[in-house]
Amino acid sequence: MAGELEILHYFAKGLSITYSAEQVHISKHTIVAHWCKMTGKPDVNPITE
Repeated sequence: MAGELEILHYFAKGLSITYSAEQVHISKHTIVAHWCKMTGKPDVNPITE
C-alpha cells in the first residue's frame, strides 16, 4: 500500500492525482485522503518549498 511519503514524491514532481493513483494502484480518493492528512499536520510546508 502506498504511504504518504510515496504520494508526496509524486506530488513534488508535479504529477497529477490521477497519474499518481495509477502508479501506486490506489484510487484517486485515497490519494486525496493522503494529501489531506499530510497538509493537516503541524509544521507542514507547501510542496514547492
